[in-house]
Amino acid sequence: MNEDKINIEESILHIVKELLKEWESQFYVINYYADIPLISRSNIDSSNYFSEIEINYYNKSGDFGTFTSIIIFMQNQQVLKIDDAYKFITEKIRECYDELSL
Repeated sequence: MNEDKINIEESILHIVKELLKEWESQFYVINYYADIPLISRSNIDSSNYFSEIEINYYNKSGDFGTFTSIIIFMQNQQVLKIDDAYKFITEKIRECYDELSL
């Protein structure tokens, strides 16, 4: 079961990285970039297992701009399905882009 969770998380992380690559030029125009996202996990054997991918955005000077959090597991239950990830993550990235474009 733990291996299944890790595979799900890694699949969603792959989607995040691909979408960030697609959006990279648009963020560049407004002088922002995203850091390399990682998966944050609580104790994988816990009944309260939690995992998320956080994306932080910085301007070209290195100053923090905004962030978004993509929760995958909460209280040991999967809350983001792989089939829904592309659309959901695209919307999260778009929200950050819109916020930074103001």
